[in-house]
Amino acid sequence: MSREHTNADSVARTPTPPRRRWLKRIGVVCVVVVVGLIGLRWWWGREASQRLLAEINCCRAAGEPIFPNDFDAPLLPEGENAALVIREAAESLLPLPRELGKVVDEIIRQRAGVEQHRAEVLKIVETSAEARALIRKARSMPGADWGYRLSDLNVLGTAGPSALQDVSHSRSLARILLVAATHFHSGGNDAEAVETLRDALALAGHTAEHPLQIGQLSSIAMTELTARAAKGIAPGLRISESVVATRSAQVVPATEGQVRAFVAELLDDGAAKEALIRGMYGERMLMLQIFGQFGVAVTEESAGRSHSPLAHPLRPLCELEAARILRNVSVQAAAVREPTLEAAQARAPGPAPAGGLSGYARLFSSMSALDRILPLHYRSLADRRTAGIALAIRVYQARTGKLPETLNELVPDILSSVPASPYEITGEYTIDDFVGAGRLMP
Repeated sequence: MSREHTNADSVARTPTPPRRRWLKRIGVVCVVVVVGLIGLRWWWGREASQRLLAEINCCRAAGEPIFPNDFDAPLLPEGENAALVIREAAESLLPLPRELGKVVDEIIRQRAGVEQHRAEVLKIVETSAEARALIRKARSMPGADWGYRLSDLNVLGTAGPSALQDVSHSRSLARILLVAATHFHSGGNDAEAVETLRDALALAGHTAEHPLQIGQLSSIAMTELTARAAKGIAPGLRISESVVATRSAQVVPATEGQVRAFVAELLDDGAAKEALIRGMYGERMLMLQIFGQFGVAVTEESAGRSHSPLAHPLRPLCELEAARILRNVSVQAAAVREPTLEAAQARAPGPAPAGGLSGYARLFSSMSALDRILPLHYRSLADRRTAGIALAIRVYQARTGKLPETLNELVPDILSSVPASPYEITGEYTIDDFVGAGRLMP
């Protein structure tokens, strides 16, 4: 009896193992949280993908290029490709000797005139003869295929330095052309001065056909310089149908047909505008390509494809940012078509954020310049139009021997219509914008 009692006491005194219910509860909570996070991530990914696909479909419906293959234009025949001729011109001339390059820079920046560096300018004109002839040949060609295809997803890495060199060479050639045009005008050869300015404007147009946005931005700068040079020579431009002999040299005036052709080219800004818009679309595609590192669709085949929640944790965030970029660039491209800067700014989206994923992508493209494109574009339009009007006034003056009292007198014989100002704040152009103290102002 006592032994049984002793055994019962020992069993009673044996400690009961803890059940650790709190561990089970924590485990259950963790499972619930993980399942919830996976579900939330699945919903977030699905929502982001749907938003991106909706923006892609919207852009597609509007006829906008989005994916790399959308930007591959048909190859130009070698005999019609101005880019090849421009490269040949650059190889024959560039780089200029340092002292001549410095003279070009001073004249372009209006720190000095051609008279102050007559010997150097004459050397520049002589050494650039072959390059200028090639650029004139390129002017007659229908287009420029620079050989870069955005469907090559490594275009920024493999072709970046070469692409930048092409654009840099085009800028340098344009500056040399402008120096040469100023030299021809000061020497009395206005026919060659006008043709050289037309060459520079055509070179800017071919540079705008570059697939990267840097080409369009450089084209804007080249166009501005050309238009300002045209305004500079307009007051003293000699227009006649015959060569005039003087004691010192022969004066070769520009013909009215030459000047009117140049005016028409200045006022025809449609191709430059469309090239700028296509460049904006191209930079957008490159940004989407960069987001492809995080699993975002960068090809037409992968758009809208479902994916595992674990494929890339940041993919939904990137897709939402890509959708925002698609929408904003579409709006900004449409704003470029507005008639005035104020209307474009009212329509365009606000500045893109500097940080985050968008800032990361912008580091690898020219898209950071999109926020500055509108003011540059409309300033270029103003320069083109005022240069065209100034030259048209000079044609009228050469024809009638007097200045017009209003710009409407230029219509329809010289201008089809008076170009509108791209700035609402300045109002429409009037004769007072161009004529002062009884003379045509530069």
